[in-house]
Amino acid sequence: MGIFDRFKNDDSKAWFDKGKELERLAKYEEAVACYTKALSIEPNHSDALNHKAKALSNLGKYDESIKCYDKLTRLTPNDAGAWANRASILLKLDFPRYDEAMFCVDESLKLEPNNFLAEFTKGCVELRHRKFDEAISAFDKALVINPNSIDALECKAFVSSNIGKHEEAKKCYDKIIKLNPKDAKKWADRAVILINLQKYDEAMFCVEESLKLEPNNFLAEFTKGSIQYNLGKYEEAEKCFDKIIKLNPKDTTAWTHKGRTLRKLGKLGESIQCIDESLKLEPLPNLMRNRPPGMFNSGTMISYEIGRSIAHLGINRYEEAKECYNEINKLCPDDYQVWVRLGHILNRLGYLGEADKCYNEVNRLNPDYYHDHIKKKDDPLTVLKFRFASGEITEEEYILMKKKLKD
Repeated sequence: MGIFDRFKNDDSKAWFDKGKELERLAKYEEAVACYTKALSIEPNHSDALNHKAKALSNLGKYDESIKCYDKLTRLTPNDAGAWANRASILLKLDFPRYDEAMFCVDESLKLEPNNFLAEFTKGCVELRHRKFDEAISAFDKALVINPNSIDALECKAFVSSNIGKHEEAKKCYDKIIKLNPKDAKKWADRAVILINLQKYDEAMFCVEESLKLEPNNFLAEFTKGSIQYNLGKYEEAEKCFDKIIKLNPKDTTAWTHKGRTLRKLGKLGESIQCIDESLKLEPLPNLMRNRPPGMFNSGTMISYEIGRSIAHLGINRYEEAKECYNEINKLCPDDYQVWVRLGHILNRLGYLGEADKCYNEVNRLNPDYYHDHIKKKDDPLTVLKFRFASGEITEEEYILMKKKLKD
């Protein structure tokens, strides 16, 4: 007779052992039922609580998992693993409890300074709080404890890349590829890092390796298109984005980048259609909400509307371009570059008073913009507006000089 047949209904150990066996077989629902039965017989069975929490986590039932860890940390307050596990689950809730997770991390590290999960979770919390150096430090400590943790390497690469440390990110992916050379996604991720370093030949090699392993890998195909775009091979780039759209017509990123590519090819009407399709599938406010915490980059996120705006400008549809930038301004009111572009559009439309307000905003947000950029590139009237906005000339001088320019 096997383990499943020879235990008594009131034997908590037998129920616990049965639960572990089912958990090993990835039968988590049945395992939870066994652990629940064990706990009904012996409510303070700490191992049963721990395993029930893990099984519930594997089922995505994080709220129930937390309840188990709440009781477990009360029963065994000196168990570093319980504190670390509780911290990890707190980050997986629909509304993550970051401060509480950091408290658990600190408790765990007091008890066990070399606890990998605690350091890794600490890095995730620091990332959420946009403390990027602290996040990297935590991931580094986690990697000292477990040098072959792909999760920690990926997280370090992610943070490093987003703060411009692309060489550090590349080193992480070099090791990841050595550890897991058959993972198509990892090859594609490495290619993205190499694009940031403008190492396009190496990036293309990674893309091809990824596509050998997984021919319909969206990220690899998208990255291939990005490489072709950066090399000025716009027709080849368009083919890549078309392939992604064929595989998944609801891929907003592919529609957006196809639109950007078509603009480079001078197909402005088609470009607008692609950007509109992208925004129809996922409106800009949703994109802003879905951005990973701490990684917001307005220049990246508003490229959807900006791409459409530039296409409108290319066919002299300034009113529509103005609406695009108005939408961007609602979402990114402190982005001076958006105010610059909106000011230029309003100038062309003849809304000079509104344009002046935009240039005043630019001067408020970036007082050096006029000196660093405008003098070199813009028309005399725009330069004059910025000189007035920056206080370089008086209102009387501004009116007089503007009249002379128009005459």
